[in-house]
Order: sequence, then C-alpha cells, then structure tokens
Amino acid sequence: MRERSGHVLATVLFTDIVDSSKLARELGDARWRVLLARHHAIVRRALKRNHGKEIDNAGDGFFASFPDQVDAIRCACTISDGVRELGIEVRAGCHVGQAEVIGHKLGGVTIHAASRVMSEAGPSEVLISGMVKDLVPASGFGFTDRGERELKGIEGTWHLYAVTAVDGEERPPPLEAEEAARRRESIQAPTLVERRWGRIGIAAAVVAVMVGASLLFFGRSKPPEPLQILPSSVVRIDPATNDVIADVPVAEPGAGQIVAVPPNQVWVLSHNSQVVSIIDTTTNGTPFGPVPVGMGGQAGSEASGFGMVSDFGSVYVAPLNNGRIIERFDPGDRTAPPKIFPTPGTTGRLASGGGRLWVPVTRACCWHVVAMDPETGHTSCDAKTDGYAVGYGEGAVWVVNLDFTVSWITPRVGRPTCRSEPIRLPGINGEPSGIGFGFGFVWVADSEAGVVYKIDPTTHEVVKRIAVSDPGSGYQSDIVALDGSMWVASPATDTIERINPVTDKVDATIHLAYAPQDLVVANGSLWATVSKFPCCSF
Repeated sequence: MRERSGHVLATVLFTDIVDSSKLARELGDARWRVLLARHHAIVRRALKRNHGKEIDNAGDGFFASFPDQVDAIRCACTISDGVRELGIEVRAGCHVGQAEVIGHKLGGVTIHAASRVMSEAGPSEVLISGMVKDLVPASGFGFTDRGERELKGIEGTWHLYAVTAVDGEERPPPLEAEEAARRRESIQAPTLVERRWGRIGIAAAVVAVMVGASLLFFGRSKPPEPLQILPSSVVRIDPATNDVIADVPVAEPGAGQIVAVPPNQVWVLSHNSQVVSIIDTTTNGTPFGPVPVGMGGQAGSEASGFGMVSDFGSVYVAPLNNGRIIERFDPGDRTAPPKIFPTPGTTGRLASGGGRLWVPVTRACCWHVVAMDPETGHTSCDAKTDGYAVGYGEGAVWVVNLDFTVSWITPRVGRPTCRSEPIRLPGINGEPSGIGFGFGFVWVADSEAGVVYKIDPTTHEVVKRIAVSDPGSGYQSDIVALDGSMWVASPATDTIERINPVTDKVDATIHLAYAPQDLVVANGSLWATVSKFPCCSF
C-alpha cells in the first residue's frame, strides 16, 4: 500500500464461510470452534505466503490487504482450495482503489465495494471487480465474465469477473454435498480428559523446554526420523515447508503420467504394468483397487502408449495397445467400461486445452500431433513434429522435440492442418522432455543437461537458461507451477528443485530416496511419482 494524504491505494480481499450459521448448528459449539481454528490457520498461512496483511476478521470471514493484485487473487484461490479439506466452502471478493486510513484499519467506499463483491460470489467462487482485472496480466489466469451487477449501498453498476484458472490450471468445482459432509465428520472436539491434560501440558511444556535445552547443550538431542520413501510410490510435498508429508505406494509408474482428478483424487498411470492407481488426496490412501487399462496389449512393449489427461469431466488414457487407442473413463464410475477412441498411430503423452485433446502419435517413424474431439474422438489438425511430449498453455500447443527444439502449434480455424514453428534451444547437449506453464512463460525441463529453459510465448524466444541440477542420464522429467514457484523433477539426482520465477534461481532443493519424474498439483500440494528405475526419454 502507498500512503497519500490519509489515503492509500489498497488491493483488498474479503472471504466468508458459506452457510456458516447452518454449519455451526450442525457441528455444535465445540466442533464449530475446532473448525474455525483450522479455518483461521489455513487463511493465515495463505496470507503469509502471498504477502497479505490481515486487517480484521469476523469469526467466519477475513478482511486483508495486499501490495499486489496478483497476490490477492492467488491468496483467495489458495484459501478457497485449502478449506475444502474441512468440508466447507468460502466465497471471496477482491477490489482495488483508494481507501481511508482509520487508525490501523482501512475504510471507505473501496472497502465496502470489496465486501459487496464478495457477497455476490457463490460457493468456492472468487470474484474480482473490473478494476482488478484491468490491472492483472492475462497470462496465467482465466476469467469468466459475470456481467454488470448493482452492489447494495454503492452507486452505479459494477462489472465482475470470476477467476476460473490459475497458472493455466482450471479451478476445481465445489465439493459434492456427501463428500463435504464426510470430511466434516473428522472434525471432533477434544474430550474432557484431553482438555484437562491440555492444561496440565502447559506446565509440562515448561519442563520439556528445560529438559530439551539440556539435551541440546549436551549434544543428545535427536531430530525426528524423516518419512521413509518407497521405491515405487507417489510422494506428497507441502509447498509451505518443502517437506514430504506423505508417501503412497502405487504400481511401478515407469513412463506413465500423473493427473489431478477433481475434487479429491490423483490418478497414476503405470506404463510398466498397465494399470491406474487412484489416490484419495484427503486421506493419502488408495481406497480403490488398480484400474486395468488397455485391451489386449503387452506390458513393457516399446510400441506402447503412456499418456493420460483429466479434463471435460473424464480421464483419457493412452494405454499399451496394438490397436492404437485412447480410453475415456468416467471418474465417478470406475467400473463402467471405457469409451474407445482409435488413434492414427502409437501415442505419447497427452495434453488438453482449447476444447480439445492433443495427442502425439508416431507413424512411419515420425511423430505428429493431432487434435481430438473429447466427445466423439474425431481427429483433425495433423501437425508433423519430432516429439512425444506435449502441453497446452498460453493459447497454443507446445511440443518438446527430440532435435533440441520446441514447436508451437496454433490451430487454424476451419482448416484440417496446423502451423508448427521450431524454437531452437541454446544448449549443446541434453534431451528436453518436460514442459510446463506459469507466470506468463513456457518452461522446458532437460534433466540430462540439468537445466530449465524459460520461453517467452509472445516472442518465441528463450529468455533464460537456468541450471537446476547436475547433468545426468537422459531421464524423462516434468515441471509445474505451484505456490509462486516452478517445481522441476530432476530424476538423475533424485531431487526436486523449486525455482523462483522472478529471480530465475533455485530457492530450494528437495532430496528424495529415489528418482522423481511426473509432477501434478492437487489439493494445495505437489505430488510426484518416484521410481527406483526411472524411464529414459524417448
């Protein structure tokens, strides 16, 4: 905020728990207090991460200010996503303007307007005023026009927009009622004995501190044992601490993909065993048995598909299959047989965007990328490339090629072909294989060279070559955006690096027991497949 004659230019955010009175009656006083305490912790953690300042809270809602509109939007979305673990939803509203300084608080029309913008939002919705949208760079965010609204007590009409995507990732819908209720069941008040021992614990804590200090002085203190990581599993990493907070055993991932399936699942495709493992992100468990994929293929064959993507309310899997197919699964009914879409060649990694699936296929020893209708399976827009890894972002399809170039493909409206142009990467060796999007740039990971390339999607130029790890074997890698950073898997060094997109430096390195390869963001955390025998780039 910038002070000027008793006023400041403020970006303000209001949040509120949806149906708080109803929830308080459902839970009762004791459990409601526990829920509020957890809600407050989630909100304050998000504020700290996104440079927000808490101005006030009204029990079930918060009022905060930010130095930047992007921080405010990210914070609102982080809060909205984070509180779902409690089985609740919040609404949020953001506005920017001149605010009056009243002691240590803010007041005036700007504050009232932000509060009214919030009141127009539905469950899990983040609404912003037109003024906020005008000040936010378009890249990285998605918005839906909510039209003109009259805000109670404020003159005129206000143009509002809903935030629908952050860093190219679609925001999840509200929880289903049954799932929300199930999560709230876990919220229990401490028993009388626990409360009594809690009071005794205050005195005990003093003693413990003294004892701990003595042990530390004599060199006898012992750090907690780190979480043991299994050789074929998926690890969950907390972006606030960079710690591994869960490790979930799955079928050997091999060259498969990992995708987030709203509202609370992560699907992991095993290229080696041709099954999908399903992780519940609320429990970090695998409550369902492996889902077999493919129809008559042979596990381990080199001529096999290994792609998966979640979009359009379905999960699309390119399994090992001599018939060259994509299987469309209904995540709400895993026992239902998948719908089969034929492909014009053996498939690679899948992507989605712009209302289509993007499928790399190889035929006659060459790679092509085709666009597929997600409902009918009809293919079009056949572009010749030289790579199996694709991603959709910044309004285009991006392909990591085996000849050390990156192609960008823009579909031509009404024509059966696409335009593809190569971008030459400045390295002299390596094998780029991972592609991600965030903060207005395209990011390409090359684990063999130990670098990440940062590409401007407007000029199609490589603006930075970032060293992230020691060079190693040509293993497949991945890169995603989360919590204000880019995260890259470095399987050759058994690490995940966290890149600051402003300084283009590695802020943190997470050491794992085995090689990470595929990454995804789900339920506010980073999820990564780890394997004792990582797959090489093709």
